[in-house]
Parts: sequence; structure tokens; C-alpha cells
Amino acid sequence: MTSESPAQLDAGQERTPPSTGRRLWRLVKLGVAIGLLAVIIWRVDWQEVVALSSRVHVGWLALMLLVSILDRLWMAAKWHYLVRGLGVSVRFPEMVYTYYLGLLGGLAAQS
Repeated sequence: MTSESPAQLDAGQERTPPSTGRRLWRLVKLGVAIGLLAVIIWRVDWQEVVALSSRVHVGWLALMLLVSILDRLWMAAKWHYLVRGLGVSVRFPEMVYTYYLGLLGGLAAQS
């Protein structure tokens, strides 16, 4: 795989697919992640989780969710401001969608 950004590639040049070693390394990392998740799920005392979650105050949970959403909207608004400063016309709902999609991609890329 080349280290060049898409803007640096010539119009007719295509990216080379990842090498077998890289694909194998990705599979190893994915396998380790799935294995660790399985161990965690196996080791958790689910009765205790249910007991603890029944004591959670729904109001605080809702407030946490609201603050989290407002934080993500604020971050998307900052990106919207920056992108518009570069002369790119994009609607705010599209920016929010793109921001959340980027977060998801970032999470997936870590594994």
C-alpha cells in the first residue's frame, strides 16, 4: 500500500491492495480483539450487572446521553465552520452524519 494520500496519486494510478502480511496482521488483531471480548463476556457476572443496572437513575442516564449528543453536535459544528472556511458548501445535517460516520470508522480502524 502506498503512503501517498489520494490527492497525490495520479489520475490513472490505482492503489495497490494490502500485502498478505498486512492482511494476516489485521486478522490476528481482529482475532485477539474477539477473543478478549469473549473472555470478558464469559467472566462477567451477568446477575450482578442486571442488579446494578436496575439501580441506575433513568434521569441521570438521559442527561448523560443528552450531554454526549450535544458534545458531538458541537464538534460537528466546529468541523462545519472549518470546512466552510475552506470554501466547501455542505449542509450541517450532512456534516453531523459525516462526523458520526468518521467516529465509527475510527473505532473500526483501531481493531
